Amino acid sequence: MEIEEVIGRKIRSVRRAKEITLKELSNLTGISINYLSAIEQGKANPSLKKVDIILFHLEMNWEELFLPIAQYQMKM
Repeated sequence: MEIEEVIGRKIRSVRRAKEITLKELSNLTGISINYLSAIEQGKANPSLKKVDIILFHLEMNWEELFLPIAQYQMKM
């Protein structure tokens, strides 16, 4: 699994846990639904600024986002 996929899965997991739709997140962030979907699927490589905007609106911090990556890399 690529890092983009790990990040995307974490964003999707948190978004769903908070019961926020892609449309709602798109409205909050100004990022298109299609691009948000691509991020969640690990098919996009968003800028740090875009990730920061998403994290802000999901009430996440960078540590929460990267913890799954650190755990994934430890398994390698």
